[in-house]
Amino acid sequence: ILLCARYIYLIFSKLRRMRSSGNDSSQPIELTPGEVYQITHRNELASILADGGDKPIILYFYSHTCRPCMGMLKIYSKIATDFVNELILLKVDSDACHDLSEEHDIAVTPTFIFFVKKKRVAEFFGADEIKLRTKIRDFLDNL
Repeated sequence: ILLCARYIYLIFSKLRRMRSSGNDSSQPIELTPGEVYQITHRNELASILADGGDKPIILYFYSHTCRPCMGMLKIYSKIATDFVNELILLKVDSDACHDLSEEHDIAVTPTFIFFVKKKRVAEFFGADEIKLRTKIRDFLDNL
């Protein structure tokens, strides 16, 4: 039993190391306009925030176990096409990226964080499409 537990520990340790070194932030990340980009690693987010320039960024934290989150994923994809040239839209699976969830103090999902020039300037919690669209419009109008 101890050997089996040690073997499992070694496998998970190796996977964690592979995941943490998986993305080289020196590689440019290609974002397709009108699409939501899935963030899988802290370096990806740092690279996008650094290269985003003046374009506002919205980061969506969701969970696969959260029904409202899954419904908002479809709405968020639609928002990406509606605001194609105005925003960069990103999403993070908070179950898979615990480090990013902790770093951004995510207590509930769905959570939307708004960035301008690498700075967190606003946030929105909840699964209300109308309120989210209003928040986005207000956010863009106040830039």
